[in-house]
Amino acid sequence: MLATGVDFGALLNFPAWTAQVFIYAGLCLLLLGLMAWLGSHRLQRRTWGRRLALSGGGLFVVGSAWSTFLNLLTYVLG
Repeated sequence: MLATGVDFGALLNFPAWTAQVFIYAGLCLLLLGLMAWLGSHRLQRRTWGRRLALSGGGLFVVGSAWSTFLNLLTYVLG
């Protein structure tokens, strides 16, 4: 049987430090990705570095706008 009364809003209770973790992890991945992207001569590593840099940039943006991200999740899931 499927549960019909699931409260998704209760699942969005994150610790206060979550935004800081996203920001710092995003900056680290962005820096490592840029070093791999711009410093490598092999195409495979350049592609990997670009993906890593873009992922880090995305994490940084989400961490910087954490309250907006939570409001969006609440709107979509609620």
